[in-house]
Amino acid sequence: MINRRSFIIGIKSTKLNDLEIKFLTKYKPWGIILFSRNLKSINQIKKLTNHIKKIFKDKYYPILVFVYNRPNLLSNLLRHNDVTSVVWEVGANIGTHAMAFSKVAKQVVCWEANPQHFAILKMNTKGKLAPNVHCINKAIGAPDVETITVEQFDDTVPGNYGAARVGSKTGTVVECRTLDSYLMELSPPSLVKIDVEGHEVDVLKGAIALMLITKPVIYMEAGEQTDTSEHYNMLDKHGYKMWWFGCPNYNPENFKNNTENTWGDTHIFSILAVHESVAGLENIDLPPVEGPDDSWTRFCRTISPLGAEDFADR
Repeated sequence: MINRRSFIIGIKSTKLNDLEIKFLTKYKPWGIILFSRNLKSINQIKKLTNHIKKIFKDKYYPILVFVYNRPNLLSNLLRHNDVTSVVWEVGANIGTHAMAFSKVAKQVVCWEANPQHFAILKMNTKGKLAPNVHCINKAIGAPDVETITVEQFDDTVPGNYGAARVGSKTGTVVECRTLDSYLMELSPPSLVKIDVEGHEVDVLKGAIALMLITKPVIYMEAGEQTDTSEHYNMLDKHGYKMWWFGCPNYNPENFKNNTENTWGDTHIFSILAVHESVAGLENIDLPPVEGPDDSWTRFCRTISPLGAEDFADR
């Protein structure tokens, strides 16, 4: 039987100090929780977790990772700007993030291609609820694509909480434009959020001028595929530095204080991209994307003995 005490502790920095090593050896806590201050790079995280496992002589020793929920991260990014901040959100779904953005940004522009989601998005943001949110029922994609088919949301599929892909064989045909085509019509964004179920590269292909001229912060979901080399190469080519961000699907501080966690340990994995010309990049306390061959599955394996399968949003 494993002789451990029933408490979990955190550590101060990106590696164990002498006092922490002595404490762990003597008091043998049940597990260790890592925060953003403890995560610097994939190699550093691997060394840290291996050191912890070595102390307890247990390759499955419980190491938990806590990251802030996604709306808070994005809202904090906006708070570093002034009150003129503008957010462009591609794939707004029913407006969960749009409503959060509306509290800290001057204007929020949302694109949602799926008609079912768009109807709810409009209802959630209408009138005094979010007067600074502008909703557009169009798809965003690559140049020379005029229309695209969007699948209908099937609420009979277990575990489907609103995902609807673009580019499907059946569904609703909607108009498709590039983000660049809106530069002359809308205020330029400080932040662009992209969540389009694997369609992210096509969105970036239509945002070349945006990346070259406006250079907004880009935050995009990257958990739909394990190969994100195209994402990396396109952003890197246009001067962007990238970091991983993992958001747990269950937030204990949810709006309704619901204590039932139906999500388990599943996470949504995203890439935060900031242009190299922005000051203070060295202060971003997140694990960096280390190259075109890096992926969220490898990031998971470095921080969890359970493996990527236990963290994937599937």
